[in-house]
Amino acid sequence: MNSPNQTDAATRSIDRPLGLDRPAAEPNSPRRFRMIGHGGPALLALLLLAGSVWTATYRDPLRSPARPADTDVATADNTPAEPPTPPEEIAAPAAPTIRSPGQRIDDGSGPAIIRVAPDDQSMPDLPDGTNPAETGGAIIVRDASSLSVPIRLSSQPKPALIESSSAGPLPKIGPDGERPFDAYRRPAEQIDGPAIALIVGGLGLSQTGTQHAIKTLPGTVTLAFAPTGNSLSRWQQAARQAGHELLLQLPMEPFGYPNTNPGPGTLLADATSDETLALTRKALAATTNYAGIINYMGGRFLTENAALQPIVEELAGRGLMFVDDGTAPASQAGRLSAIEGAPFAMAGDPVDTIREPEMIRRALTALETKARENGAAIATASAFRVTVDELSQWMDKAAARGIRFVPVSALAQDNR
Repeated sequence: MNSPNQTDAATRSIDRPLGLDRPAAEPNSPRRFRMIGHGGPALLALLLLAGSVWTATYRDPLRSPARPADTDVATADNTPAEPPTPPEEIAAPAAPTIRSPGQRIDDGSGPAIIRVAPDDQSMPDLPDGTNPAETGGAIIVRDASSLSVPIRLSSQPKPALIESSSAGPLPKIGPDGERPFDAYRRPAEQIDGPAIALIVGGLGLSQTGTQHAIKTLPGTVTLAFAPTGNSLSRWQQAARQAGHELLLQLPMEPFGYPNTNPGPGTLLADATSDETLALTRKALAATTNYAGIINYMGGRFLTENAALQPIVEELAGRGLMFVDDGTAPASQAGRLSAIEGAPFAMAGDPVDTIREPEMIRRALTALETKARENGAAIATASAFRVTVDELSQWMDKAAARGIRFVPVSALAQDNR
């Protein structure tokens, strides 16, 4: 094939070198198209300048809030705007205004406490059928930090309050004067109304009964362990961790012994002081972390001054409380405790003498009446399932009626 000649190269644009031998403009091209070649750069510069000005003045509302005009420009009379206030001079924002139909009753710090008078439409009837609007009642919104929480008590004895002996670890008064009564009692709030202390005994004798009592009863119930019970160390720790104050039961001779028998280790009225103290110390070493003792039976023993006096002296010397269960009308325990300096409390009748739900409820109603009349009352019970269940249900309702439940130590007389 022959190569193309010069004439063909000049006439075919694809074969011409770029930028060379451009054809002359057509003489009849419109003027507006010919001006682009001369005014194009100026027009482009004008467009770029306009774009720069628009970019500098435009604020995207999604990126940052618009700044008030008077913070960075002069006023209409060309007076410069005042300089911004230093951060340390800026006043703290005003506290939000609480708008409520009620009355604020706290001191203004922390969560608000508002007293609101309810009405028939905004407040339903109370469980007992009483409408607070009709009785002048109120709803109080409290700070959550003021609500009570379950108390966990230490389950390990204080080394300074333990005496090593052949019978086992015995409680004793510490070198600084601290007593087991002080160290192991459950803390109690100030009593400002009718108060009841409940003592449930027989713990440790039945594994299922002991577990049920510890799990079911509130921590304000004082629990009493039998020294002949099983796994006392384990149950003592579980009870203390659940917040219970503990007592140790001492079996004492009743009238009609031995036909009526409290069990092994019973303290006998006719025994010598050495025999009585040996049995007492063996019982005291059965467990730890208890605030005192309570008699188990003992109708005869408690009335015999000569038999009881060494026991009370021993308890006072070890810093323990003596709780009389109230079954011996002629008991000498209160008088001797005052003489020897032992903390003392006297309980009333048991609430489960007849272990039937209805009879237990009647006894609890009488106990509540007694507490309202006298200001306080102490009662005992046994760790039977029916008793524990009735106590648990009644305590919730009684607390709603204004009864305060406290450990027995809170109602004891400290004779030190």
